[in-house]
Parts: sequence; C-alpha cells; structure tokens
Amino acid sequence: WGSDGMRLYVNNQLVAQDPSTAGLENNPEPIIIGASAIYTGDNVSSPNSLEQFFAGDVDDIRFYSTNQPQASVVDELYNQSPYSCAETCDTTPVLESHWTMDVCSLDGTGGEIIDTGDAGHNNHGRSVGGASVNYNARFCQGASFFGNDEHINIPHNGNYLIPKGGVSFWFNRNVGTSGEMGLFSKDSGGHDA
Repeated sequence: WGSDGMRLYVNNQLVAQDPSTAGLENNPEPIIIGASAIYTGDNVSSPNSLEQFFAGDVDDIRFYSTNQPQASVVDELYNQSPYSCAETCDTTPVLESHWTMDVCSLDGTGGEIIDTGDAGHNNHGRSVGGASVNYNARFCQGASFFGNDEHINIPHNGNYLIPKGGVSFWFNRNVGTSGEMGLFSKDSGGHDA
C-alpha cells in the first residue's frame, strides 16, 4: 500500500489492485493473521469480534515500511528456496517485522510467535483459538488454521503507524473451503487515514 494504491500478487501474478492510498498512520489495532478484524475498532480485536476465519496454512510473514515492487515480492518470497530449518532458530533481526512461524508448538503463550525484524521491535505475538503447527509448511514449520476461531494476534506497535508499506507471506488454502477468509488484517473500524 502507499501512494500507488494497493496491489495483491498470488504466485508471482498481479491479481488485484485498489487505488486506495490510505496507510496505517492512524491505526492502533493489532495485526490479526488468519481472520478479519474489519469491524473491531477496539484496539484489542478480541476473538468474538473477528470474522472470516482462514482455513489453511501460513508461513514466513514479512511486514515492510515501504511498498514492495513486484521484483522484490518475487525475489523475497516466490523465488526463495526452502532454507535449512537450523537457520530459522537464529533471532538476528532481518526485516522491519518478520514472523518466520518456525515454532515447535502453539499454545497461546504470549511471545510464542517471534518477530525477527530489522527494526528490533520484538513485536512478538501469540496464537489464539487453537491454531496448530504445520511441520511441513513452505519454509519448515508454519501455522495451521481450520476456519473456526484460530488466528494469531500481534499487538499494535506505534512504529506501525506508517503511510505506506507492504506485507508478504506464503499461504495455502485448505482443499474444499470456499468464501471470504481473512489472511492479514489490521482493520480498525475507522482508524485508517
């Protein structure tokens, strides 16, 4: 998102565009992965106020403070080869925020979803509603959701109040699922610019 609007790429193909240039500079909401928080606006996004739960797996979630051209998206996610799982235990920051999803278990403990981003925010999240570990995701482990209440909550960080940025991640929708499903949400019930 940014001055050029929003773009959505799936498997290296631009599949959707929106002219909206609204950023996140006025958005105090947490980041929700695996559900939509479109109508919350409560700075918490409690599970009972979420909807459109995702059924599938996610892995390697990256949050940028600049919009990403297609070449960056392709290089950083689509053309990336799986890395050694031993490398993912390193918590050296590598991006603004980067949640590799390489965990051994998910039980709702605060801080279990580790942020290894370059900015050093240490904005760790937690699983909610019974999300589980997929040990064979795109890059080692990932999180599995079943379309019920499972999601990941990453607390709001003032450093995310930015006018432009980008998000990339791998996902795989469960076979046989249909309808609208939230993947990445920082919705705010009117807080966006």
